[in-house]
Amino acid sequence: VPAAALWMVLLTVFLDQFGGNVLVPMLAPYARMDFNASDADIGYLFSFPCASAFAFSYMMASFTNSLGRKPVFVISLLGMALACLCQGTADSFGWLLLGRTFGGMWLNILTTAKVYINETTDWDVTGNERSYWFAQLSLCQNVAKLFAPALGGALSHYGLNVPSLATALVNIVGAPLVYMYVVESPRFLQGGGAERKARKGPYAANPQSEVLRMRLFCLASMFTTACMKLAQTVFALFAIDKYGLGAIDIGFIYLLGALGTIVASRFVPYMNRQLGPYNSGIITSFVNAAAMLALPMFPFPEHDADSGRASQVSLVCMICCFVVMSAAASVTTSFQNIISGELDNQPIVQARGFQVRQGGMMMVPILASRLFRYSLAYPWIFGSPPPAPAA
Repeated sequence: VPAAALWMVLLTVFLDQFGGNVLVPMLAPYARMDFNASDADIGYLFSFPCASAFAFSYMMASFTNSLGRKPVFVISLLGMALACLCQGTADSFGWLLLGRTFGGMWLNILTTAKVYINETTDWDVTGNERSYWFAQLSLCQNVAKLFAPALGGALSHYGLNVPSLATALVNIVGAPLVYMYVVESPRFLQGGGAERKARKGPYAANPQSEVLRMRLFCLASMFTTACMKLAQTVFALFAIDKYGLGAIDIGFIYLLGALGTIVASRFVPYMNRQLGPYNSGIITSFVNAAAMLALPMFPFPEHDADSGRASQVSLVCMICCFVVMSAAASVTTSFQNIISGELDNQPIVQARGFQVRQGGMMMVPILASRLFRYSLAYPWIFGSPPPAPAA
């Protein structure tokens, strides 16, 4: 399989995740101002896509096994384009919620991408080839989650529906490019989607032990992903209420988070060689928890007497914590991908892992929106502990 095909798969993941997150920075203010949405309604806007992804994860795994990897990539891009059009043309809260929910169905494309990389890359002596591509996959996924809000915040200056409409156009253009350049997985063509993959990676010496360890690490990954979802749910409202930031300012912070994620991804192969995926993932989980806890609390805010908002020093520290938290979440995801890649029947394995993460993400936004009513810091305080004991 040529490298160009793998890069197009990564582009597919990027566009798919981009479409699901382009409205994130201003979604809560948009729903509150234009549709008079309550705090619970805002939680639904973030939870329903996760519920949809959870419900349809096995359907996508079945399509991956029966239709092949390539058709699923193309269908997912077109489905996300339709979801973005629905969000961009919404004239009521119901239509906005419908577009968000329909878009969640196509976030499962990430599991198909993991299957494709597992089937088209091999372990070399140090395991660098596969760890490199999984690092790039996590990079695309997490940069899209951060860059999409950054661009969405800037485009929302011209209209709150402009980000969704622009994303729909890009996905429509990207679908035929993926169809032309992505090569179907040779393993699927030779043995069918149900063929079981031989264990030949460096972590296959004790399969039963590795399955147990992968499940435990997947639990840590679920908490990490859920905490990142929590940050997406309340960060815009937190930045507006505490610092008085606007859409462009919030988008710029997301952009910094994306840059931090890009830098951190370069260290994944090195950490994989030196520490192994388990130890590396445990370390980054603790870093993620610490950054989330520090984000609203350190340093103790000094308020301006006139505006009542936090000082510039507090703002800079908050931005640094957000960047570290974003980078740690991305790197943790990379190591979880490396570990899960050593199991048989990849479509089902990846679907189960995706379900575990989405299950945690379904409940977090509703809980976070309710905690936010009592204090700006409560969502961050309650969201920071889980990754540490899980790790």
